[in-house]
Amino acid sequence: MGSLVHQLLNEAPIAEVQELASKVLESNYDFFLCSIPSLRKIEIFDYTAYSDVDASALRKGTYTPYKLTAEEQVMLDTMRAAGQEKIALKIIKQNHSKKRNRSRNGQLWTWTCKLPINLERYQIFNELNAETAKKMMKDSCFIYACIQAGVDEATINHMREIIRVKDFPMSKIKVIAKETGIRFHVIKYNEKYSNHSYTYEPDEEPKMTVELLLMYDHYMLNEKLPISSMFIKNYEDVCKLCKDWTLEKKMLVNRRYETRYAINSKLVTPLAKVIEL
Repeated sequence: MGSLVHQLLNEAPIAEVQELASKVLESNYDFFLCSIPSLRKIEIFDYTAYSDVDASALRKGTYTPYKLTAEEQVMLDTMRAAGQEKIALKIIKQNHSKKRNRSRNGQLWTWTCKLPINLERYQIFNELNAETAKKMMKDSCFIYACIQAGVDEATINHMREIIRVKDFPMSKIKVIAKETGIRFHVIKYNEKYSNHSYTYEPDEEPKMTVELLLMYDHYMLNEKLPISSMFIKNYEDVCKLCKDWTLEKKMLVNRRYETRYAINSKLVTPLAKVIEL
């Protein structure tokens, strides 16, 4: 401690008054540093604020800690109370990793649906708890989507043998197509430009086609839903004026008059648009 304070004082990061104060700390410790070859920067952070920090990575200097957002902290607290802290930390780490490096990999969906609509078919849930965590972790989003598409159990089990991790490269779909006889048509969502389309064909005549949407690194069935953009954008107002309607009817509103809404029973919206809104 004494040698550290001495070098800090000589290199001017601290003033003499701070040096004197440090002696109070030094008197309570029975150790000292022998030498510091080169001091350029000392950085101190609150370890408890970075719940996913790996101490070994920190010691090696291979980890840059990031602070949890308010939403991530709420999720972590909720999942910790349900005994699913490890899953929450994995989701948080994955979310931050995606911000640094966009890819075409299939990963866990990291947000919840705030409206009272059921999107579990797409592995999107209204809340994170022990039950939904199990559904998220049992299979990768790609396999989950194939199950929802009606792929038979034997083929699903074979897919699980091919895809042993939750995060896998898009090129793996080509292998799956050839080994399962399924055609996969994937639309990769792009929020800034037009979407990209990829088709993976088996060697022989396909026994079925699975339409997929890859959005924010998450595979889902590419479907249209009986829900309007007006319902999503004006949810509270729709509930206020149409309080006696069923949820399914409210979801179809497409026109607003002075004191009421009108519906279109044939209205559908692409899943990507629903999520985007």
